[in-house]
Amino acid sequence: MLSHNNLSTTAWLQPFTQLETLDLSHNKIEDITSNDFKQLQRLRELKLNNNRLFRFDMSKNQMKSLKLLDLSHNELVYVEYNQKQFDLLEQLYLDHNSIVLLKPMSSRKLKHITLSYNDWDCAKMQEILGSFPSTVNVDYHAETYCNNEKLQQGLCCKNREKPYHDRLIMKIAEVTSYEKVARANGRCNVTSLIPSVQQTSDQVTKSQDLPTSQLESELQELRAEVQRAQQDVQQKGTQVTNNINKIDELTRIYRVVKKGLTQPSFTLGNVFGLLKQRDEFKVNETIARYGESEGKNATLQSTLQTVGEYENMLKTKNERRAEIMKKIPETKKQIKQLERDLNANVKGIRNGK
Repeated sequence: MLSHNNLSTTAWLQPFTQLETLDLSHNKIEDITSNDFKQLQRLRELKLNNNRLFRFDMSKNQMKSLKLLDLSHNELVYVEYNQKQFDLLEQLYLDHNSIVLLKPMSSRKLKHITLSYNDWDCAKMQEILGSFPSTVNVDYHAETYCNNEKLQQGLCCKNREKPYHDRLIMKIAEVTSYEKVARANGRCNVTSLIPSVQQTSDQVTKSQDLPTSQLESELQELRAEVQRAQQDVQQKGTQVTNNINKIDELTRIYRVVKKGLTQPSFTLGNVFGLLKQRDEFKVNETIARYGESEGKNATLQSTLQTVGEYENMLKTKNERRAEIMKKIPETKKQIKQLERDLNANVKGIRNGK
């Protein structure tokens, strides 16, 4: 498991030629080419989701044994030169990128593909999606709302004459708009600060009227702002990593089965679901035990009542016994007196004869 390790390169993988599964998700990898994985001809599963990939090029040295490829949650725009590699796959995950076009899939091996949350060109994608066999599982209805157009199959798309050029213009507009809003709200991050610092540097170079002390003060302020933003990003990243590790820990503790390429948030939902089931089981078990306890208490009360009755009977018998024991001495005296009288009578009878 190499995920969540802040990895940015893959050169260190060269000696490892026998790998069959490789999970590099949740790292900082930005660029993958054919040479990076050419030695991994036995690889069957490759997970690169949640990185910073802006280029993934497998136009040469395809991995012949690869069946599963996860490129979701990256910054990919152009993936058409990977068609030979894609045609070898059974599962392909491309969701949550910025991809505009995809070539028709000629392979019949494909079983599952995710395409949602990209920047598809409506005109081209309608034709491409129509080429998919009915046996392929596609996440057509993952997007419930579209800002622009929507294909018949359910994917969001955009009508553009120049999709890549328009994508670039839109991206620049998004960054500029976000930067303005961030500065207006007193917020900033590393991504927005880099162009801001560059713009400030250009202005400093062109401007000769401002005093040096003022320029140095502004630059120091910007450097401090960048440093604070970097620290904030690092803290947030650490927090996210800790949360994911905690989810993994809970998954292991409660033995939750992780299916496929589910995200940590989905796994956490499964953990909560399992805990809810356990809680419901304990509540039902407690109710059942309470019912049994109530039944036993009723039996105990009945038994105690019977014991009380027996105790009263025993007490009565003991009192009668005590009375009898008191009468025994007097009775013995009476018996002895009767014996004396009897003996006297016997003697009188004998003497009379």
